[in-house]
Amino acid sequence: TIIESFSCAYWPKETEGFISPLLHGRMFVTSTAMYFIGWGDKKLILKWEDVISITKDTIGPLDNSIRVTYDVGEGESSYFFGSFAYSYREKAFQLLDQLSTVARQLTDLTGKKKKKKKK
Repeated sequence: TIIESFSCAYWPKETEGFISPLLHGRMFVTSTAMYFIGWGDKKLILKWEDVISITKDTIGPLDNSIRVTYDVGEGESSYFFGSFAYSYREKAFQLLDQLSTVARQLTDLTGKKKKKKKK
């Protein structure tokens, strides 16, 4: 079930090879994950259990962006989202931060921490 959705833009990583620095689309927030569906068939799924932190940040022209840092098994990586319609960055930030915090606390309580892959 979708809790909330936000019109925003994703700042792709250089390795993704997109021409535009910003991919506009929609972020969908559920109790288990965040989904982004954007221009050029770009789709992202980030499960809350993999999220390490949610921070307000700036990247390039996005002075109102949100950085989602997550565990990739052998370290960390980040996704940047900005250009939130109608200045909804604060609402998005609070919801994403709350859901990722609850997921971390549940993981701590149940003792089901993910094991890091060894090189």
